Amino acid sequence: MSPTFYMNGRGWTVRRVAPQDAALVDRTGALCLATTDPATGVVSLSSELSGSMLSRVLVHEVAHCAMVSYGLLDSLHEWCAPGHEIEAEEWACNLLADYGLTIIRAASSVVGPRAWDYLPREFERVLKAG
Repeated sequence: MSPTFYMNGRGWTVRRVAPQDAALVDRTGALCLATTDPATGVVSLSSELSGSMLSRVLVHEVAHCAMVSYGLLDSLHEWCAPGHEIEAEEWACNLLADYGLTIIRAASSVVGPRAWDYLPREFERVLKAG
């Protein structure tokens, strides 16, 4: 059974697929390590991913889920130069995947456990479980 999580009431299912699976072809036509399909609510991850790379790629894909679930894509796309919407979205997801936990930990070191009071509860549960 594939794991499911919820963001803002929207369900997302994570599944592992073969490295050449068609689900790993993104909207530009490139074969990727992972994709998120807003239409189906499915995050597909290559079965070859493991360890820290799996974690980083999963956080990147969950960032896509957050942008869709919270209706953030339209704003992000409005703020970037026309024709660069995909690059802006990927940059935002990479920012979260690469630095998100470091940012939260730094805030926690300043204000202590109260830092968690300012985060969505579902985000808190994910970070504390990991």
